[in-house]
Amino acid sequence: MKKQRFIGPVVSSKFSNSRQPDPPGISSPFVLTVLSGHSFSLPIFNGILNIADRFPEINFLIFAKFNSDNIPKNTRVLGFSDDISPYMAAAELIIAQAGHSTAMEILTLGKPALIIPIKGQIEQEYNAERMKELGMCETLDYESFNGEGLYEKIHLLLNEKKFKEKALQYSERTGQMNGSQKLQISFLSYQIGYNAIEVGTINFLVISNLWTYYTNIFKSDLNPYPKDKKIKS
Repeated sequence: MKKQRFIGPVVSSKFSNSRQPDPPGISSPFVLTVLSGHSFSLPIFNGILNIADRFPEINFLIFAKFNSDNIPKNTRVLGFSDDISPYMAAAELIIAQAGHSTAMEILTLGKPALIIPIKGQIEQEYNAERMKELGMCETLDYESFNGEGLYEKIHLLLNEKKFKEKALQYSERTGQMNGSQKLQISFLSYQIGYNAIEVGTINFLVISNLWTYYTNIFKSDLNPYPKDKKIKS
């Protein structure tokens, strides 16, 4: 097996353009919240609704399956979107969990973020920890989650310029890496190198190495995994 190769974040080309037109149905500036459909996301949903009116000059857009009869005037709740990239590109701040895809998309777009990792999801906890170390996000955890803590984190991220500056710095670096193109080239080289092996084996090799790329999405100071923690691929 070839040695691991670092290629940088891998995202859809839609997330490579941070200057997309403002999406319809929401006025800037706005905070974007993207929640999973699981019930443990409900406290975050309710927390946003409870503190949104404390930011009268900011709009809030929430993508979630939940609903409420008490939605503040500056808040919109939508179901899931086929293409969330325009909303992420236009947002002042993104509130989300920290799966690999979300982490790479936030980094590529250069957005400050409030990350709330799912407890027990090791990759989310490591991603959140490392993104905070990079200075581009703040974090909250489910155990200590409360409305006042949520308000304080959002207020900090919206008012401290250092988060946006760091996020833009790493966005520029990821653009230079061009990880998606490198991944395509790597796939092609594996297909050529193993064209004499049965298709099932080729697919396994490609998938295995894609997972390697996914679990090594950053390198050196971009690496989300602290040096004293190992991830098995």
